[in-house]
Amino acid sequence: MDDTLQIAQACQQKDSRIKVITKQNGGVASARNAGIAASSGEMVAFVDADDLWHPTKIAKQMALLTASGADTALVYVPFRRIDMQGRVLSSSRNHRVEGWVINRHFYVNIIGNGSSILARKHVLESWEGYSSVLQQQGAQGCEDMLLQLRIALRYRFATVPEYLVGYRQSPGNMSSNEERMLRSSLLALSMVLAECPGFAELPQHGLLARKIWDYLKVIQQPRYFTKGMQFIAPYLRGRTGAVAKAAWIDAAAKLGSLYRFALRLPAQQLRRQADIPYRHFYDYDPADMNFSDHMPTTREQEEADEIYRNLILLAPLDAAYRPEKYFGNRSVYRMTDGGFATHESQQPLF
Repeated sequence: MDDTLQIAQACQQKDSRIKVITKQNGGVASARNAGIAASSGEMVAFVDADDLWHPTKIAKQMALLTASGADTALVYVPFRRIDMQGRVLSSSRNHRVEGWVINRHFYVNIIGNGSSILARKHVLESWEGYSSVLQQQGAQGCEDMLLQLRIALRYRFATVPEYLVGYRQSPGNMSSNEERMLRSSLLALSMVLAECPGFAELPQHGLLARKIWDYLKVIQQPRYFTKGMQFIAPYLRGRTGAVAKAAWIDAAAKLGSLYRFALRLPAQQLRRQADIPYRHFYDYDPADMNFSDHMPTTREQEEADEIYRNLILLAPLDAAYRPEKYFGNRSVYRMTDGGFATHESQQPLF
């Protein structure tokens, strides 16, 4: 227990616009859905208790989403990682991925945290909000990504290219457990692929094989091995060849990154985290997009560059993506944990 409730109630007494909601702990999805249900506006934004928003975040996102077409469902922003004192540790790379994003969002989580988005409320409601199925399967953590992928199958995304969120990194936060987050990610990707079996631009087995390989690397640690092998065994059936190929591609990519890293060392020696002048999140201009100022090492910057190169390769697939190819254009789809439920609409959805 902490004094969060008392702090929130004190804020409510000072500002009548604040509404404090209390409920029994039911997990991330339950809490977010309670907030959606209690909201009265046309748009909804989320902020985790330990994260920070820049004062201009919502205004800038609102302006962009209001000016966007009805087929744009949400606006997100890049973020800076901060420590417990709010000092900037590093910055996410601003890939400026927007429009149809489904292929690139499948490849890598382009948003990265739940505090970055502003979304149209009716989109969240029509899909019944956040799913609790990951928590039910002991893999809580990727509820945000699951909903975002489901939305990305049907709507465009937009982005404000400014660092408007401070994403707190603490030893006990949910995302610090790499094994659970990978397990949650694998379940989320599998669910969305099963719900849209015709989506074949990004080969399903290749996509899952890459995630399976990532998971296998983590469970080599003794504390994860037995439980991890029990979880991953069903995913390995019929995919061992694809996983081996993913392992080879991963090794080749790392060798390429090491080579480029070695070439850069003579001109730019390894940057250590201690050499970075730490400042508070609010001391930075959010429009300063030079993310390399906050990359602790040259190697981490090279890894970010590798993701950027792959996103460029996937961009043409998203440019050609059209949801009506898979879902038609006269049906309203409501997403449930079991898949799509549909009913006919008198108006085109797109």
